[in-house]
Amino acid sequence: MAERNELTPKEIRSFFFFKTGSIWKRKSTEESCWSHWAGAHVAASKRLFAASTTCSIYIRQHHRILIYHLQQAHLPTQQTKTPLPKQTIPRQDTAQMASQLVESHRAGAEVHKGNDICKKKTVELLEELGLPKGLFPMDDIEEVGHNCETGFVWIVQKKKKEHTFRKINQTVSYDTEVTAFVEKGKIKEVTGVKIEALSLVEVSVDESSADKVTVKTDTGLSDTHDASAFALWE
Repeated sequence: MAERNELTPKEIRSFFFFKTGSIWKRKSTEESCWSHWAGAHVAASKRLFAASTTCSIYIRQHHRILIYHLQQAHLPTQQTKTPLPKQTIPRQDTAQMASQLVESHRAGAEVHKGNDICKKKTVELLEELGLPKGLFPMDDIEEVGHNCETGFVWIVQKKKKEHTFRKINQTVSYDTEVTAFVEKGKIKEVTGVKIEALSLVEVSVDESSADKVTVKTDTGLSDTHDASAFALWE
């Protein structure tokens, strides 16, 4: 049988389909392997992410537990405790407290009523103490009382009054009820008198220099002025 060098059309078609089929199979196998490899790595990445998330949650939980125990042990930490709200203690009204003081010292006190006599007795008391006579330039005074044993003094007027001492350019307000404890050269624990927005608590004169008056407010600060600034009718 003579040898053929040429392929028939049927043989060419068979060869073509065989080769392309092998290529397709090989390509499918490679894609399948790649998909399997990629899928394995994706799954591993997911497992790693889940493990890291779990570890982070575990660390945060233990950090909270550690902070709690440190706070219980009163050890210094970076976190600060929230301070407890301050308890507010109700305070009595100043006028009410002054009235209670007056009533508690009324027994045994020398009491005068009426504007004229009260002004006169106030000036006489200041003169006796060695203090300027114009410290209390109040009007429409209804009552003045002085308990010599306790040193307590009170002055009651119909309405509040403001007075400006021109030499020192300060305005002083006098409430309807003014109280204080007095002794030679000093008036202390004053209530009902304000210099601008500050409460007057003490007025004193140094025996070595009676021409100087020291005025102290509730801030603890004090000023010294010439006694003439508080002279009568100033």
